[in-house]
Amino acid sequence: MPYLSIIVVVLVVGILVVFLKKRHDEFERRIRGRCEGNEIEAVDRAVFLAAQESKGSSQIQGLGCLILTDSHLCFEMQMFDRAIEIPLGSITGVGETFRMGGKSTGKLWLRIDYTIDEVDDALALSVDKLEEWKARLRDAIDGLA
Repeated sequence: MPYLSIIVVVLVVGILVVFLKKRHDEFERRIRGRCEGNEIEAVDRAVFLAAQESKGSSQIQGLGCLILTDSHLCFEMQMFDRAIEIPLGSITGVGETFRMGGKSTGKLWLRIDYTIDEVDDALALSVDKLEEWKARLRDAIDGLA
């Protein structure tokens, strides 16, 4: 009888692994499709979207992939089919913040201010290498001028 429960656990874990692998492969295809035709400058596959200023306190947070190309900054959320794409020419500021949209933490977040269709907005992203990302973004923006 104990063998039956072990077999059930192994089957459930196996099915979960297959599901997550399939979901990850689909995520990778979406990322490649989004960046097609652009030169990729930097990628971070473990970025947490902490807040989007225009969404207020009731918003979806989640883990995803941050991609800097020669023309855009893209954040693709892993579990939800949500993407934020910002043309580099629309970025008006790069900095850091502890708080945005009613969300706060003791850790500094990467803050990206931008304007699209005459609407100002900002993102707060939790990245491992904050100073590197700030420098990369500033360099990419300066390279447009």
